[in-house]
Amino acid sequence: MTAEPIQDELVLKIEKEEVFPAQDPKARARILVSEFGWDDDQARKIWSFGPLGTGANLFVDATKAIQ
Repeated sequence: MTAEPIQDELVLKIEKEEVFPAQDPKARARILVSEFGWDDDQARKIWSFGPLGTGANLFVDATKAIQ
């Protein structure tokens, strides 16, 4: 497990609810990839926002498929 800070601009978008938990994952991923340079796979694997499911902390599954 690793922890990294997210961009300040992304924090502001989350606080303004331009990026939010109930948003369509594909639409949210498009924003994260195009505006913030995220990897498409990781942008689609956000497990939760926090604290309490709405804040500007993200729990992302960054694992790669292993057989």
